[in-house]
Amino acid sequence: MEGFLKYEAQNEIRVIARNSDQPNSRWYPGTGIYRPAYLYVGEEKHIPVNGVRIRTLSYDPARIEVVVKTSSPGEVSLEIEFEGNKVLAVKGESTKENGQIEAYQAIFQLDVPNAKLWDTEHPNLYTCKAIFGEDEVTETFGIRELIWNPQVGMTINGERVILRGACFHHDN
Repeated sequence: MEGFLKYEAQNEIRVIARNSDQPNSRWYPGTGIYRPAYLYVGEEKHIPVNGVRIRTLSYDPARIEVVVKTSSPGEVSLEIEFEGNKVLAVKGESTKENGQIEAYQAIFQLDVPNAKLWDTEHPNLYTCKAIFGEDEVTETFGIRELIWNPQVGMTINGERVILRGACFHHDN
């Protein structure tokens, strides 16, 4: 990219997708870019795009895992908020990811006091702010357990939920 990127200006990247040589039987072959594409230029010390993953380990008691990927080792701070009120604030170290070259991450397993669960009737959402150096990433998440099985179907937090409708388009 050196020499091609114009800093402080709008840059354009053109992509040509040719699928005519690929055999397919669908009415729509699904070739191309269907959403906006962006080029992110960050500091040397940063959290990569999609570098924060949050998952529910348990909903009763409420326990979550937050994994923050980073570009280098160093201190990572987390702040968990609900409706604008700070619930948790912790710090940890980003270290080398097992078996990876130049990949670093900080892993946090946290108990959430007095958690408000997410479900279809109460879509309670928390925010997680991850800070690494000058970089700050905010993600929204709900604390819930989703289970699918052939005997019961789908359950959210142990309660059966009946799905209605479907979304059939190129993402399917």
